[in-house]
Amino acid sequence: MSYANNYQCCGNLTSEPILNEHGGQPYTKFVVALNKPGQKKPTYIDCIVWGDLSLQAVDHCTKDTEVFLSGEIETSNYMDARGSHHKSTSLRVEKFSITKRGRGEAEVHLPKPPV
Repeated sequence: MSYANNYQCCGNLTSEPILNEHGGQPYTKFVVALNKPGQKKPTYIDCIVWGDLSLQAVDHCTKDTEVFLSGEIETSNYMDARGSHHKSTSLRVEKFSITKRGRGEAEVHLPKPPV
């Protein structure tokens, strides 16, 4: 059976990227707003970047930075402190380019996400 899970988009960061660490591995989270022509409201995409690329995202991206992203869609299920079940969907970024400021492109092979 074939497998294909590749998503690409271009949008603007809605806030500063947030650097964290899990199991000694750095990761960065941010949200990108996609402004579809003719639409009044943007679509928001939660993003996560792992490893060295996450450090580059923090160093080179700020709120309103326009980026081109490429990666895989991931879903996860979790239970909050009140016992309610939730499902989240995010883009696991494998490659990004900064389009507004022309600062170049960053790419890295990602480790497996922690369990």
